[in-house]
Amino acid sequence: MNKCLDCWRKRYYHGDSSVIRSIHVENGQSQTLPNNSPASSLYERNLKRKQRKLSRKKDKTTNKRRKAKLALAKAYSKISRVREDFLHKVSRKIVNENQVIVIKSLVVKKMVKNYNLAKSLSDPEWGIFQTMLKYKTKGEGKI
Repeated sequence: MNKCLDCWRKRYYHGDSSVIRSIHVENGQSQTLPNNSPASSLYERNLKRKQRKLSRKKDKTTNKRRKAKLALAKAYSKISRVREDFLHKVSRKIVNENQVIVIKSLVVKKMVKNYNLAKSLSDPEWGIFQTMLKYKTKGEGKI
């Protein structure tokens, strides 16, 4: 197993300061969600490297460029699958541990205008996360 993922698991389960949202349950307890999936930052470095490799290949008809393009596509796919898996795990954990879940609607479009927070707000895919919570709570009969 990857050492960085193990470090992340320790930080997540024992508390970390990189929290962007908290979910409040009816009895006053709150659960915090991490900014983004843990592994996506690991794979983003790989993505950056593969983008640089592709940009160096100027002749668009060579096999090396085609292979670099395919590797870049695989890196994008890996990041999206890791993020989706993380959202499934977090949403399942929240649905299993709580009876009532309330989601406050925020205007993320205006919040993204702050360039310091833009990436951390748009990466976690909050709309998909809300959809996952809705169908999982409906499946459990908690709606």
